[in-house]
Amino acid sequence: MTYTLYKTESSEYGITNFYQRRVDTDEGFDLPVCQCNDKVFINAEVFAMDFKGNKKVSCAISLTHENLQGEWCDLKIYSLDEFDLWNNIKHYETKLLQMWEVFNK
Repeated sequence: MTYTLYKTESSEYGITNFYQRRVDTDEGFDLPVCQCNDKVFINAEVFAMDFKGNKKVSCAISLTHENLQGEWCDLKIYSLDEFDLWNNIKHYETKLLQMWEVFNK
């Protein structure tokens, strides 16, 4: 279960690293895929900021896809610390995929 860093953005507020993993190719995956691109990706964002000497990291994990009815969803679990994100990644993936399954009914 490897996430690939695909983009880094810098701003005056900090740096955001964007990661992604394709999950529809996992063994046993049996949920609908995105109507737009026939895939399912889960994205993770790690935002690190340093505001006046106060360092803070905030993370999110998300899934954004289109269902068979042509409706789009942006499912996101956010305000996670970095330790929780990476150490509980499978748990968060499962939650997102359960929401994706409900969205497709």
